[in-house]
Amino acid sequence: MRIIWPVTLRLLCLIFLSACMATADATPTAAQDNVSPTQTPSAAQTAIPTQDRSLRTVPTSFATNTAPVPQTIYACEPATEGSNRQYTVVINADYAAKSAEVVQRVTYHNDTGSPLMDLGLAIEANAYGIFSMGGIFFDGDSLDYTLNSNQLAVNLPQALPARCSVTFDMQFSVQLRPIAVDNAYKGYMGYSERQMNLGHWLPSVAPRRAEGWLIHDVYQIGEQTVLEQADWDVIIQVNNARDSVKVAAPGTMTQLDSNRWRFSLKGGRDFAISIGEDYRVHTATTESGKQIEVYTFADATVQGDSGLLDGAQHALEQAERAFQQYEALFGPYPYDRMVIVQGDFADGMEFTGLVYVGTRWFYTFTGGARNYLTLITVHELSHQWWYAKVGNDAANAPWLDESLATYSEYIFLSEFYPADKDWWWDFRVNTYFPMGNVDSSVYAFSDFRTYINAVYLRGVLLLQALREEMGTEAFFAWIKDYAQSGQALIATPELLWSRMPADSYEQTAEIRRQFFAEPDILPQSTDGESFEETFTGP
Repeated sequence: MRIIWPVTLRLLCLIFLSACMATADATPTAAQDNVSPTQTPSAAQTAIPTQDRSLRTVPTSFATNTAPVPQTIYACEPATEGSNRQYTVVINADYAAKSAEVVQRVTYHNDTGSPLMDLGLAIEANAYGIFSMGGIFFDGDSLDYTLNSNQLAVNLPQALPARCSVTFDMQFSVQLRPIAVDNAYKGYMGYSERQMNLGHWLPSVAPRRAEGWLIHDVYQIGEQTVLEQADWDVIIQVNNARDSVKVAAPGTMTQLDSNRWRFSLKGGRDFAISIGEDYRVHTATTESGKQIEVYTFADATVQGDSGLLDGAQHALEQAERAFQQYEALFGPYPYDRMVIVQGDFADGMEFTGLVYVGTRWFYTFTGGARNYLTLITVHELSHQWWYAKVGNDAANAPWLDESLATYSEYIFLSEFYPADKDWWWDFRVNTYFPMGNVDSSVYAFSDFRTYINAVYLRGVLLLQALREEMGTEAFFAWIKDYAQSGQALIATPELLWSRMPADSYEQTAEIRRQFFAEPDILPQSTDGESFEETFTGP
Protein backbone atom coordinates (compact mmCIF):
# COMPACT_ATOMS: atom_id res chain seq x y z
CA MET A 1 0.00 0.00 0.00
CA ARG A 2 1.23 3.50 -0.82
CA ILE A 3 0.55 6.39 1.56
CA ILE A 4 0.30 10.00 0.40
CA TRP A 5 3.55 11.41 1.72
CA PRO A 6 2.87 15.15 2.18
CA VAL A 7 -0.13 14.55 4.49
CA THR A 8 1.72 12.02 6.65
CA LEU A 9 4.83 14.18 6.85
CA ARG A 10 2.80 17.17 8.07
CA LEU A 11 1.18 15.04 10.77
CA LEU A 12 4.55 13.82 11.99
CA CYS A 13 5.92 17.34 12.01
CA LEU A 14 3.04 18.45 14.22
CA ILE A 15 3.99 15.66 16.61
CA PHE A 16 7.71 16.30 16.62
CA LEU A 17 7.86 20.08 16.13
CA SER A 18 11.59 20.77 15.88
CA ALA A 19 12.14 17.43 14.19
CA CYS A 20 10.50 18.86 11.06
CA MET A 21 13.77 20.35 9.92
CA ALA A 22 15.18 16.82 9.73
CA THR A 23 12.41 15.57 7.44
CA ALA A 24 10.80 18.45 5.57
CA ASP A 25 11.60 20.26 2.31
CA ALA A 26 15.27 20.89 3.03
CA THR A 27 17.69 18.03 2.48
CA PRO A 28 19.95 17.93 5.52
CA THR A 29 22.48 15.24 6.12
CA ALA A 30 22.35 13.24 9.32
CA ALA A 31 25.31 15.26 10.59
CA GLN A 32 23.58 18.65 10.24
CA ASP A 33 21.76 20.20 13.19
CA ASN A 34 24.12 18.41 15.54
CA VAL A 35 25.85 20.99 18.09
CA SER A 36 27.61 7.02 17.28
CA PRO A 37 27.91 -16.93 24.96
CA THR A 38 26.39 -14.38 22.63
CA GLN A 39 25.48 -15.05 19.07
CA THR A 40 21.84 -14.68 18.20
CA PRO A 41 20.12 -17.33 16.09
CA SER A 42 17.59 -16.09 13.58
CA ALA A 43 13.88 -16.88 13.55
CA ALA A 44 12.80 -20.48 13.56
CA GLN A 45 10.75 -20.16 10.39
CA THR A 46 13.95 -20.26 8.31
CA ALA A 47 14.44 -23.85 7.26
CA ILE A 48 17.53 -25.72 8.35
CA PRO A 49 19.56 -26.54 5.24
CA THR A 50 20.40 -30.03 4.20
CA GLN A 51 23.97 -31.23 4.45
CA ASP A 52 24.27 -30.62 0.71
CA ARG A 53 23.76 -26.88 1.05
CA SER A 54 26.72 -24.69 0.22
CA LEU A 55 28.55 -23.31 3.22
CA ARG A 56 28.73 -19.86 1.61
CA THR A 57 25.86 -17.55 0.89
CA VAL A 58 25.53 -15.80 -2.44
CA PRO A 59 25.21 -12.04 -1.96
CA THR A 60 22.05 -10.54 -3.39
CA SER A 61 22.75 -8.76 -6.66
CA PHE A 62 20.37 -6.18 -8.06
CA ALA A 63 20.65 -5.12 -11.67
CA THR A 64 22.99 -2.20 -12.29
CA ASN A 65 22.85 0.06 -15.32
CA THR A 66 26.35 1.26 -16.10
CA ALA A 67 25.30 3.48 -19.02
CA PRO A 68 26.59 7.05 -18.58
CA VAL A 69 24.09 9.89 -18.23
CA PRO A 70 24.75 13.35 -19.65
CA GLN A 71 22.94 15.17 -16.83
CA THR A 72 22.01 14.25 -13.32
CA ILE A 73 19.38 15.21 -10.79
CA TYR A 74 21.74 14.41 -7.92
CA ALA A 75 24.31 16.38 -5.98
CA CYS A 76 27.70 15.59 -7.48
CA GLU A 77 30.23 17.11 -5.13
CA PRO A 78 33.01 15.66 -3.02
CA ALA A 79 31.64 13.74 -0.05
CA THR A 80 31.34 15.82 3.10
CA GLU A 81 33.30 14.84 6.16
CA GLY A 82 31.87 11.72 7.73
CA SER A 83 30.32 8.53 6.46
CA ASN A 84 29.03 7.99 2.93
CA ARG A 85 25.81 6.79 4.58
CA GLN A 86 23.77 9.22 6.66
CA TYR A 87 20.42 8.58 8.31
CA THR A 88 18.04 11.08 9.86
CA VAL A 89 15.30 9.24 11.77
CA VAL A 90 12.15 10.56 13.45
CA ILE A 91 10.37 7.98 15.62
CA ASN A 92 6.94 8.13 17.22
CA ALA A 93 6.96 5.18 19.64
CA ASP A 94 3.80 3.94 21.35
CA TYR A 95 5.03 2.20 24.49
CA ALA A 96 1.66 0.72 25.41
CA ALA A 97 1.09 -0.71 21.93
CA LYS A 98 4.78 -1.68 21.51
CA SER A 99 4.86 -0.11 18.07
CA ALA A 100 6.64 2.71 16.27
CA GLU A 101 5.87 4.98 13.32
CA VAL A 102 9.05 6.13 11.57
CA VAL A 103 10.17 8.66 8.99
CA GLN A 104 13.73 7.97 7.87
CA ARG A 105 15.81 10.08 5.52
CA VAL A 106 18.62 8.22 3.74
CA THR A 107 21.58 9.97 2.12
CA TYR A 108 23.99 7.74 0.20
CA HIS A 109 27.19 8.89 -1.52
CA ASN A 110 28.17 6.59 -4.38
CA ASP A 111 31.84 5.75 -3.89
CA THR A 112 31.68 2.46 -5.81
CA GLY A 113 33.26 3.94 -8.94
CA SER A 114 30.29 2.99 -11.16
CA PRO A 115 26.78 4.36 -11.75
CA LEU A 116 23.97 2.67 -9.84
CA MET A 117 20.34 2.29 -10.90
CA ASP A 118 19.19 0.98 -7.53
CA LEU A 119 20.19 0.71 -3.92
CA GLY A 120 20.03 -2.45 -1.84
CA LEU A 121 19.05 -2.04 1.80
CA ALA A 122 19.13 -4.68 4.52
CA ILE A 123 16.04 -4.74 6.74
CA GLU A 124 16.10 -7.66 9.16
CA ALA A 125 12.84 -6.63 10.84
CA ASN A 126 10.89 -7.41 7.66
CA ALA A 127 12.08 -11.02 7.70
CA TYR A 128 10.31 -11.48 11.04
CA GLY A 129 6.98 -10.02 10.03
CA ILE A 130 7.05 -6.88 12.16
CA PHE A 131 7.82 -4.28 9.44
CA SER A 132 5.27 -2.43 7.27
CA MET A 133 6.41 -0.09 4.49
CA GLY A 134 4.38 3.06 3.88
CA GLY A 135 6.34 4.45 0.95
CA ILE A 136 9.67 5.71 -0.39
CA PHE A 137 9.88 9.23 -1.82
CA PHE A 138 12.38 11.28 -3.83
CA ASP A 139 11.75 14.98 -4.32
CA GLY A 140 8.06 14.46 -3.51
CA ASP A 141 7.56 11.56 -5.93
CA SER A 142 7.10 7.92 -5.01
CA LEU A 143 9.91 5.51 -5.86
CA ASP A 144 9.33 1.91 -6.88
CA TYR A 145 10.81 -0.72 -4.63
CA THR A 146 10.88 -4.46 -4.05
CA LEU A 147 10.71 -5.79 -0.50
CA ASN A 148 11.51 -9.46 -0.01
CA SER A 149 12.46 -11.00 3.33
CA ASN A 150 15.43 -8.95 4.63
CA GLN A 151 16.14 -7.34 1.23
CA LEU A 152 14.85 -3.99 0.03
CA ALA A 153 15.70 -2.87 -3.52
CA VAL A 154 14.96 0.83 -4.18
CA ASN A 155 14.75 1.77 -7.86
CA LEU A 156 16.30 5.20 -8.42
CA PRO A 157 14.66 7.69 -10.83
CA GLN A 158 17.93 8.03 -12.73
CA ALA A 159 21.33 6.38 -12.66
CA LEU A 160 23.34 7.64 -9.69
CA PRO A 161 26.78 8.54 -11.06
CA ALA A 162 29.95 7.75 -9.17
CA ARG A 163 30.89 10.40 -6.60
CA CYS A 164 27.29 11.68 -6.48
CA SER A 165 24.78 11.51 -3.64
CA VAL A 166 21.10 10.65 -3.48
CA THR A 167 18.70 11.52 -0.67
CA PHE A 168 15.29 9.92 -0.28
CA ASP A 169 12.70 9.52 2.45
CA MET A 170 11.10 6.37 3.80
CA GLN A 171 7.96 5.97 5.86
CA PHE A 172 7.28 2.73 7.72
CA SER A 173 6.00 1.23 10.94
CA VAL A 174 7.12 -1.56 13.25
CA GLN A 175 4.84 -3.68 15.43
CA LEU A 176 6.93 -5.65 17.91
CA ARG A 177 6.10 -9.16 19.05
CA PRO A 178 6.45 -10.39 22.63
CA ILE A 179 9.57 -12.15 23.80
CA ALA A 180 7.97 -15.54 24.38
CA VAL A 181 10.40 -16.99 26.94
CA ASP A 182 13.73 -15.84 28.30
CA ASN A 183 15.65 -17.98 25.80
CA ALA A 184 14.05 -16.20 22.83
CA TYR A 185 17.26 -15.00 21.20
CA LYS A 186 15.55 -12.38 19.05
CA GLY A 187 14.55 -10.51 22.18
CA TYR A 188 16.57 -7.52 21.04
CA MET A 189 13.77 -6.99 18.49
CA GLY A 190 10.72 -7.59 20.72
CA TYR A 191 9.15 -6.67 24.04
CA SER A 192 8.61 -7.98 27.57
CA GLU A 193 6.28 -6.61 30.23
CA ARG A 194 8.91 -4.06 31.19
CA GLN A 195 10.97 -3.20 28.10
CA MET A 196 10.60 -2.47 24.40
CA ASN A 197 13.67 -3.39 22.35
CA LEU A 198 14.41 -2.11 18.86
CA GLY A 199 17.55 -3.66 17.36
CA HIS A 200 18.43 -4.34 13.70
CA TRP A 201 15.12 -2.69 12.85
CA LEU A 202 16.06 0.30 10.68
CA PRO A 203 16.71 -0.13 6.92
CA SER A 204 20.41 0.33 6.13
CA VAL A 205 22.16 0.56 2.76
CA ALA A 206 24.09 -2.67 2.35
CA PRO A 207 27.78 -2.91 1.44
CA ARG A 208 28.38 -2.96 -2.31
CA ARG A 209 30.61 -5.62 -3.78
CA ALA A 210 31.43 -6.69 -7.34
CA GLU A 211 28.71 -9.35 -7.12
CA GLY A 212 26.08 -6.86 -5.95
CA TRP A 213 24.62 -5.68 -2.67
CA LEU A 214 25.85 -7.82 0.20
CA ILE A 215 22.69 -9.08 1.89
CA HIS A 216 22.84 -12.65 3.20
CA ASP A 217 19.92 -15.00 3.65
CA VAL A 218 18.37 -14.96 7.11
CA TYR A 219 19.21 -18.09 9.09
CA GLN A 220 18.43 -19.43 12.56
CA ILE A 221 22.09 -19.74 13.61
CA GLY A 222 24.31 -16.74 14.30
CA GLU A 223 24.00 -13.38 12.59
CA GLN A 224 23.85 -12.53 8.91
CA THR A 225 23.57 -8.73 8.69
CA VAL A 226 26.72 -7.03 7.35
CA LEU A 227 26.73 -3.27 7.93
CA GLU A 228 28.91 -0.34 6.96
CA GLN A 229 29.45 2.52 9.39
CA ALA A 230 27.04 5.45 9.06
CA ASP A 231 26.15 8.73 10.75
CA TRP A 232 22.85 8.73 12.65
CA ASP A 233 20.68 11.64 13.81
CA VAL A 234 17.69 10.23 15.68
CA ILE A 235 14.74 11.88 17.42
CA ILE A 236 12.38 9.66 19.39
CA GLN A 237 9.14 10.54 21.13
CA VAL A 238 7.62 7.98 23.48
CA ASN A 239 3.85 8.13 23.99
CA ASN A 240 1.50 6.21 26.29
CA ALA A 241 4.15 5.65 28.95
CA ARG A 242 4.60 6.76 32.54
CA ASP A 243 6.64 9.86 33.30
CA SER A 244 9.41 7.57 34.52
CA VAL A 245 10.06 6.24 31.01
CA LYS A 246 13.71 6.15 29.91
CA VAL A 247 15.30 5.58 26.51
CA ALA A 248 18.58 3.68 26.37
CA ALA A 249 20.36 4.47 23.11
CA PRO A 250 23.92 5.24 21.96
CA GLY A 251 25.60 8.46 20.92
CA THR A 252 25.37 12.00 22.25
CA MET A 253 22.01 12.35 24.04
CA THR A 254 19.86 15.47 24.47
CA GLN A 255 16.51 15.31 26.25
CA LEU A 256 14.23 17.71 24.39
CA ASP A 257 11.28 17.42 26.80
CA SER A 258 9.77 14.89 29.19
CA ASN A 259 9.13 12.23 26.54
CA ARG A 260 11.33 13.26 23.62
CA TRP A 261 15.06 12.67 23.09
CA ARG A 262 17.64 13.31 20.40
CA PHE A 263 20.69 11.13 19.74
CA SER A 264 23.64 11.77 17.43
CA LEU A 265 25.94 8.84 16.62
CA LYS A 266 28.90 9.11 14.26
CA GLY A 267 30.23 5.96 12.63
CA GLY A 268 27.57 3.56 13.93
CA ARG A 269 26.90 0.31 12.10
CA ASP A 270 23.36 0.31 13.50
CA PHE A 271 21.15 2.24 15.89
CA ALA A 272 19.54 0.19 18.67
CA ILE A 273 17.07 1.46 21.27
CA SER A 274 15.59 0.04 24.46
CA ILE A 275 12.67 1.74 26.21
CA GLY A 276 11.48 1.03 29.76
CA GLU A 277 9.48 2.69 32.52
CA ASP A 278 11.39 1.15 35.44
CA TYR A 279 15.03 1.39 34.44
CA ARG A 280 17.56 2.24 37.10
CA VAL A 281 20.72 3.85 35.73
CA HIS A 282 24.23 3.44 37.13
CA THR A 283 26.98 5.56 35.55
CA ALA A 284 30.76 5.85 35.56
CA THR A 285 33.33 7.88 33.63
CA THR A 286 36.42 6.14 32.28
CA GLU A 287 39.95 7.49 32.48
CA SER A 288 39.64 8.51 28.82
CA GLY A 289 36.52 10.54 29.60
CA LYS A 290 33.93 8.17 28.14
CA GLN A 291 30.62 7.64 29.91
CA ILE A 292 29.41 4.12 30.77
CA GLU A 293 25.73 3.72 31.65
CA VAL A 294 24.08 0.52 32.93
CA TYR A 295 20.28 0.27 32.60
CA THR A 296 18.81 -2.41 34.87
CA PHE A 297 15.68 -3.29 36.81
CA ALA A 298 15.21 -3.76 40.55
CA ASP A 299 15.77 -7.50 40.25
CA ALA A 300 19.39 -6.91 39.25
CA THR A 301 19.95 -6.89 43.02
CA VAL A 302 19.73 -10.45 44.34
CA GLN A 303 20.04 -12.17 47.71
CA GLY A 304 23.36 -13.98 48.15
CA ASP A 305 24.70 -16.13 50.96
CA SER A 306 26.39 -13.11 52.50
CA GLY A 307 23.65 -10.57 51.83
CA LEU A 308 22.38 -8.49 48.93
CA LEU A 309 24.41 -8.51 45.72
CA ASP A 310 24.09 -5.53 43.37
CA GLY A 311 24.50 -6.99 39.89
CA ALA A 312 24.12 -3.62 38.22
CA GLN A 313 27.00 -2.11 40.17
CA HIS A 314 29.09 -5.23 39.54
CA ALA A 315 28.46 -5.03 35.78
CA LEU A 316 29.40 -1.36 35.81
CA GLU A 317 32.63 -1.98 37.69
CA GLN A 318 33.69 -4.83 35.43
CA ALA A 319 32.81 -2.83 32.30
CA GLU A 320 34.89 0.11 33.53
CA ARG A 321 37.89 -2.16 34.13
CA ALA A 322 37.54 -3.92 30.80
CA PHE A 323 37.05 -0.64 28.98
CA GLN A 324 40.37 0.67 30.25
CA GLN A 325 42.14 -2.57 29.34
CA TYR A 326 40.63 -2.85 25.85
CA GLU A 327 41.48 0.74 25.01
CA ALA A 328 45.09 0.07 25.96
CA LEU A 329 45.28 -3.17 23.97
CA PHE A 330 43.02 -2.48 20.97
CA GLY A 331 42.94 1.32 20.62
CA PRO A 332 40.61 4.16 21.62
CA TYR A 333 36.86 3.69 21.92
CA PRO A 334 35.43 5.83 19.11
CA TYR A 335 32.13 6.95 20.69
CA ASP A 336 31.09 9.25 23.54
CA ARG A 337 28.97 6.83 25.58
CA MET A 338 28.71 3.10 26.23
CA VAL A 339 25.27 1.79 27.19
CA ILE A 340 24.69 -1.62 28.83
CA VAL A 341 21.08 -2.83 29.11
CA GLN A 342 19.61 -5.69 31.14
CA GLY A 343 17.77 -7.64 28.45
CA ASP A 344 14.83 -9.96 29.06
CA PHE A 345 16.25 -12.58 26.71
CA ALA A 346 19.08 -15.09 26.79
CA ASP A 347 22.81 -14.34 26.86
CA GLY A 348 23.57 -10.98 25.25
CA MET A 349 23.77 -9.00 22.04
CA GLU A 350 26.01 -6.28 20.67
CA PHE A 351 25.18 -3.10 18.80
CA THR A 352 27.18 0.06 18.22
CA GLY A 353 27.48 1.85 21.55
CA LEU A 354 24.85 -0.38 23.20
CA VAL A 355 24.88 -3.99 24.37
CA TYR A 356 22.46 -6.29 26.16
CA VAL A 357 23.30 -8.63 29.03
CA GLY A 358 20.59 -11.21 29.73
CA THR A 359 18.42 -11.00 32.84
CA ARG A 360 19.24 -14.60 33.77
CA TRP A 361 22.86 -13.61 34.36
CA PHE A 362 21.77 -11.00 36.90
CA TYR A 363 19.50 -13.56 38.59
CA THR A 364 22.33 -16.09 38.91
CA PHE A 365 25.01 -13.64 40.07
CA THR A 366 26.81 -14.96 43.16
CA GLY A 367 29.59 -12.39 43.51
CA GLY A 368 33.16 -12.41 42.24
CA ALA A 369 34.14 -13.12 38.66
CA ARG A 370 33.19 -16.79 38.30
CA ASN A 371 29.83 -16.17 36.67
CA TYR A 372 28.28 -15.32 33.34
CA LEU A 373 27.33 -11.82 34.47
CA THR A 374 31.02 -10.94 34.46
CA LEU A 375 31.89 -12.88 31.32
CA ILE A 376 29.00 -11.74 29.15
CA THR A 377 29.40 -8.11 30.25
CA VAL A 378 33.03 -7.93 29.17
CA HIS A 379 32.40 -10.11 26.10
CA GLU A 380 29.70 -7.77 24.78
CA LEU A 381 31.77 -4.73 25.67
CA SER A 382 34.66 -6.06 23.58
CA HIS A 383 32.33 -6.14 20.57
CA GLN A 384 32.70 -2.36 20.49
CA TRP A 385 36.10 -3.15 18.99
CA TRP A 386 35.25 -6.51 17.34
CA TYR A 387 32.12 -5.43 15.45
CA ALA A 388 31.40 -1.74 15.89
CA LYS A 389 34.92 -0.46 15.26
CA VAL A 390 36.28 -3.33 13.13
CA GLY A 391 33.45 -4.94 11.20
CA ASN A 392 33.37 -8.30 9.46
CA ASP A 393 31.07 -10.57 7.49
CA ALA A 394 29.14 -12.17 10.36
CA ALA A 395 27.64 -14.85 8.09
CA ASN A 396 30.74 -16.05 6.25
CA ALA A 397 33.49 -15.21 8.77
CA PRO A 398 31.84 -15.01 12.20
CA TRP A 399 35.02 -16.11 13.96
CA LEU A 400 36.65 -12.76 13.22
CA ASP A 401 34.55 -11.04 15.88
CA GLU A 402 33.30 -13.88 18.07
CA SER A 403 36.57 -15.65 18.76
CA LEU A 404 38.25 -12.33 19.56
CA ALA A 405 35.34 -11.27 21.79
CA THR A 406 35.40 -14.58 23.67
CA TYR A 407 39.19 -14.47 24.03
CA SER A 408 38.79 -10.94 25.38
CA GLU A 409 37.05 -12.53 28.39
CA TYR A 410 40.24 -14.46 29.12
CA ILE A 411 42.40 -11.38 28.58
CA PHE A 412 40.23 -9.54 31.13
CA LEU A 413 40.42 -12.29 33.75
CA SER A 414 44.16 -12.65 33.25
CA GLU A 415 44.73 -9.09 34.42
CA PHE A 416 42.02 -8.53 37.02
CA TYR A 417 41.28 -12.06 38.29
CA PRO A 418 44.42 -14.10 37.53
CA ALA A 419 43.47 -16.81 40.02
CA ASP A 420 40.40 -17.55 37.87
CA LYS A 421 42.21 -18.18 34.57
CA ASP A 422 42.24 -21.96 34.87
CA TRP A 423 38.60 -21.90 35.99
CA TRP A 424 37.72 -19.98 32.81
CA TRP A 425 39.29 -22.58 30.51
CA ASP A 426 37.41 -25.39 32.24
CA PHE A 427 34.09 -23.56 32.68
CA ARG A 428 33.94 -21.75 29.35
CA VAL A 429 35.81 -24.05 26.96
CA ASN A 430 36.99 -27.49 27.98
CA THR A 431 33.73 -28.69 29.47
CA TYR A 432 32.14 -28.59 25.99
CA PHE A 433 34.86 -30.59 24.21
CA PRO A 434 34.68 -28.18 21.24
CA MET A 435 35.07 -29.50 17.70
CA GLY A 436 34.72 -28.07 14.20
CA ASN A 437 36.47 -25.70 11.81
CA VAL A 438 36.90 -22.21 13.20
CA ASP A 439 36.55 -20.65 9.74
CA SER A 440 33.08 -22.13 9.11
CA SER A 441 30.18 -19.95 7.97
CA VAL A 442 26.97 -19.86 10.00
CA TYR A 443 25.30 -21.96 7.29
CA ALA A 444 27.53 -24.93 8.15
CA PHE A 445 25.61 -25.55 11.40
CA SER A 446 22.17 -26.94 12.19
CA ASP A 447 22.22 -26.20 15.93
CA PHE A 448 23.49 -23.45 18.17
CA ARG A 449 25.79 -25.53 20.39
CA THR A 450 27.97 -26.88 17.59
CA TYR A 451 28.23 -23.37 16.17
CA ILE A 452 29.42 -21.98 19.52
CA ASN A 453 31.86 -24.85 19.96
CA ALA A 454 33.53 -24.39 16.58
CA VAL A 455 33.51 -20.60 16.11
CA TYR A 456 33.74 -19.26 19.68
CA LEU A 457 35.47 -21.98 21.66
CA ARG A 458 37.84 -23.50 19.13
CA GLY A 459 38.40 -19.89 18.10
CA VAL A 460 39.89 -19.09 21.49
CA LEU A 461 41.98 -22.27 21.35
CA LEU A 462 43.32 -21.02 18.01
CA LEU A 463 44.18 -17.60 19.43
CA GLN A 464 45.85 -19.09 22.49
CA ALA A 465 47.94 -21.39 20.30
CA LEU A 466 49.01 -18.44 18.16
CA ARG A 467 49.91 -16.44 21.26
CA GLU A 468 52.06 -19.26 22.63
CA GLU A 469 53.81 -19.70 19.27
CA MET A 470 54.40 -15.99 18.58
CA GLY A 471 54.96 -14.82 22.15
CA THR A 472 52.62 -12.55 24.07
CA GLU A 473 54.22 -9.25 23.04
CA ALA A 474 54.22 -10.07 19.32
CA PHE A 475 50.70 -11.51 19.54
CA PHE A 476 49.17 -8.35 21.03
CA ALA A 477 51.14 -6.12 18.66
CA TRP A 478 49.55 -8.09 15.80
CA ILE A 479 46.03 -7.83 17.23
CA LYS A 480 46.38 -4.09 17.86
CA ASP A 481 47.69 -3.57 14.33
CA TYR A 482 44.64 -5.41 12.98
CA ALA A 483 42.32 -3.28 15.14
CA GLN A 484 43.89 -0.10 13.79
CA SER A 485 44.09 -1.13 10.14
CA GLY A 486 40.54 -2.54 10.17
CA GLN A 487 38.90 0.47 11.78
CA ALA A 488 35.67 1.50 9.98
CA LEU A 489 36.07 -1.38 7.51
CA ILE A 490 34.32 -4.67 6.96
CA ALA A 491 37.49 -6.60 7.63
CA THR A 492 38.34 -9.98 6.13
CA PRO A 493 40.49 -12.89 7.30
CA GLU A 494 42.99 -11.81 4.66
CA LEU A 495 43.35 -8.45 6.38
CA LEU A 496 43.93 -10.07 9.77
CA TRP A 497 46.62 -12.42 8.48
CA SER A 498 48.25 -9.75 6.34
CA ARG A 499 49.01 -7.77 9.51
CA MET A 500 51.02 -10.67 10.88
CA PRO A 501 54.74 -10.57 10.02
CA ALA A 502 55.49 -12.99 7.19
CA ASP A 503 57.87 -15.11 9.26
CA SER A 504 55.20 -15.51 11.96
CA TYR A 505 52.63 -16.41 9.34
CA GLU A 506 54.85 -19.19 8.04
CA GLN A 507 55.75 -20.24 11.57
CA THR A 508 52.05 -20.72 12.46
CA ALA A 509 51.06 -22.70 9.35
CA GLU A 510 50.56 -25.92 11.31
CA ILE A 511 48.23 -24.15 13.76
CA ARG A 512 46.04 -22.95 10.90
CA ARG A 513 45.93 -26.46 9.47
CA GLN A 514 44.74 -27.72 12.83
CA PHE A 515 41.88 -25.22 13.16
CA PHE A 516 40.91 -24.13 9.63
CA ALA A 517 39.24 -25.83 6.70
CA GLU A 518 41.15 -23.40 4.44
CA PRO A 519 44.47 -22.76 6.21
CA ASP A 520 46.44 -21.13 3.39
CA ILE A 521 44.90 -17.67 3.49
CA LEU A 522 47.73 -15.68 1.93
CA PRO A 523 50.25 -16.39 -0.83
CA GLN A 524 53.70 -17.63 0.10
CA SER A 525 56.12 -14.90 1.11
CA THR A 526 59.89 -14.84 1.00
CA ASP A 527 62.74 -13.44 3.09
CA GLY A 528 60.51 -12.77 6.11
CA GLU A 529 59.01 -9.67 4.53
CA SER A 530 55.63 -8.33 5.58
CA PHE A 531 52.59 -9.08 3.47
CA GLU A 532 51.57 -5.43 3.73
CA GLU A 533 53.11 -4.37 0.42
CA THR A 534 51.06 -6.81 -1.66
CA PHE A 535 47.82 -6.80 0.34
CA THR A 536 45.24 -4.34 -0.99
CA GLY A 537 42.59 -4.73 1.70
CA PRO A 538 38.98 -5.90 1.66
